Amino acid sequence: MVKRKILLSFILLLLSCLLTGCFSDLGYILQRSVEYYSLPKVNPKALVFAYELNDKNEAVIIGLHGRKHDSGYEGGKFDLKIPSTVDKYKVTAVDDFAFYNCCNFLSVTIAEGVTSIGEHAFEACPSLRSVNFPDTLITIGGHAFVSCDLKSIIIPNSVTSIGWYAFSNNPNLKSATIPESVVELGFLLDDNGNKYYVDGVGIFGNYNYNKDLIVYTPKGSHVDSYAKKNNIKVEYIE
Repeated sequence: MVKRKILLSFILLLLSCLLTGCFSDLGYILQRSVEYYSLPKVNPKALVFAYELNDKNEAVIIGLHGRKHDSGYEGGKFDLKIPSTVDKYKVTAVDDFAFYNCCNFLSVTIAEGVTSIGEHAFEACPSLRSVNFPDTLITIGGHAFVSCDLKSIIIPNSVTSIGWYAFSNNPNLKSATIPESVVELGFLLDDNGNKYYVDGVGIFGNYNYNKDLIVYTPKGSHVDSYAKKNNIKVEYIE
């Protein structure tokens, strides 16, 4: 199947170059096509995380095995564990699009010390059924877990911000426990990283979510108001 995709891509690119005269770019385009369709093999028991350092000399996870913003790996499904350190650097964040469109993960466990999950970080991971968040987590970015197969989520008391549509299009999501510490719901980021809000945008989206979803949250919390406004069932917890 992979070979067929590469061959088809080459034929289409060749035809395009014949029509536009862009043969000077053909080598580069073909190389990128092969890279796209050639998924690296991974050993789940010996994962090598790709990372970048932020201005505090802390590690930000950007993918696996030297690949930034990956789209999957050859080697079957496995449980992903984000470590607390890589190469002796403290891990504090998972980058935007770090594991976008990865079909391998059955579950994700994020180590203590991580404070931020970027936008689209685990979007379109259709096999992902559960996530264990650390008690150090503060921010979950927009679209972070869109189009996964999450069954339930428990947000720790450390979290204050959950971005727009962070858990939308999880049609089997039936339970979401969200503490009163979450005071920013459905925020978006502009080009300068500043937060802003749009009416009607929330964390579960307004499409293809389980109508039997129950949100567990303290009475009077921001999440309580959001759920009622969007006709989502609420049960109160202490």
